[in-house]
Amino acid sequence: MCITIKERRSCALCSLKHLAQARVLLNESRNGYPEHFWFSQGHLAEAEDELVTSYPRLARHVRYYRKRLERQPDFDFPFRKLVLVISVKTGYDVRLFLKQGET
Repeated sequence: MCITIKERRSCALCSLKHLAQARVLLNESRNGYPEHFWFSQGHLAEAEDELVTSYPRLARHVRYYRKRLERQPDFDFPFRKLVLVISVKTGYDVRLFLKQGET
């Protein structure tokens, strides 16, 4: 039996949504729901996975910070920085998106 594994396409928008969810869950873990720390780690891993095919450098950045948070749970994860960098590098610049809504 031969199994063909289809390479998954990157989804930068999905990555941004996973980062946003990870932030919510990490905040919950710090506000009395410690198990949410691992849920946030899962979303960070998904954010990384969504980038790895088309944006490997960005995926490595997410992984670097995710692993640091894993070792140091009180680490101030740079969600804002990552969201801005990923959105600009992948064509989902939130600043432009918000300006379009103003017209």
